Amino acid sequence: PGVGAAVGIGIGAAIVGGAIAASQAEAARQQDYCARRFRSYNPATGTYIAKGGREMPCP
Repeated sequence: PGVGAAVGIGIGAAIVGGAIAASQAEAARQQDYCARRFRSYNPATGTYIAKGGREMPCP
């Protein structure tokens, strides 16, 4: 019975780890996109300065 639980926990950890890695990769891609598209992009806030001076979140 202990072996089955250990295998289940291992599989669950792998799934969660994969989801976290995918999420981080997507965030990095979005940040790269925004940095290339908007010269005023601020990675610390995830925003850029739009025409008219308004601070906007990166899409």
